[in-house]
Amino acid sequence: MSFLFFFGAGASFGSNSILPEPLPIGRNLFKKLKLDFKNSWGLLNKEEFNEFEIGMGNIWDKKSQIVPQLMRDLAKYLLKFYVNNPYENLYYKLLDNIINLNILNQSLFSTLNYDCIFEEIIHFLG
Repeated sequence: MSFLFFFGAGASFGSNSILPEPLPIGRNLFKKLKLDFKNSWGLLNKEEFNEFEIGMGNIWDKKSQIVPQLMRDLAKYLLKFYVNNPYENLYYKLLDNIINLNILNQSLFSTLNYDCIFEEIIHFLG
């Protein structure tokens, strides 16, 4: 491997051409989850989620028994997001360049994203 591509949490937020809206990140993601899933995310305090990843760490440490339901609901929420026009998406542009430079076989990709936008682009490219 010669190239490592690491995407931090929230990298899909600005990747373009995502519907039904740009992916929310951080506090905004928590607010959306709290509204949509009143019996799981809705039971948590917003003070616990000033930063999403720190909030998740705190939940894991203090209330690990509720994590499976939170993750199921997070997955359900993220399933509604998709790439509208792959050619406008920045993941597509990155992967297209990597393919054209003939370095795909020398590349490793890693992501902390909860969504699957990057994987959707990979699937689109075959």
